[in-house]
Amino acid sequence: MTDYRAYAQVVQCHIETWIQPLTTQNLDMHGGDSAATLRAAHEWPNNAYGDLATARGEIWHAVAAALGRAARVAEAVAADVLNPDEGEQQVLAALNAAETLDGLACGRQ
Repeated sequence: MTDYRAYAQVVQCHIETWIQPLTTQNLDMHGGDSAATLRAAHEWPNNAYGDLATARGEIWHAVAAALGRAARVAEAVAADVLNPDEGEQQVLAALNAAETLDGLACGRQ
């Protein structure tokens, strides 16, 4: 499916409908800064499911890695270190991967 919404709207939707219910992190907690929200959300899976000795722990580690990638790229875009168009595509791809992995971890396909 093609999403024609603006980048900020898509990221906000990911945060409001997936990240906040999962991690309790939201834009208001971070002054509207999506990169900071993603960075905080990145820490949650490792803290909550840090045991990599289980298959579920391995999946949560992958969710954390994808969230971390989204956070780092969003921070680079915000700091004008990375081209915004390329960076935004990478952030959205990482968020999609993280959310898909979370769905698999929870048995949703």
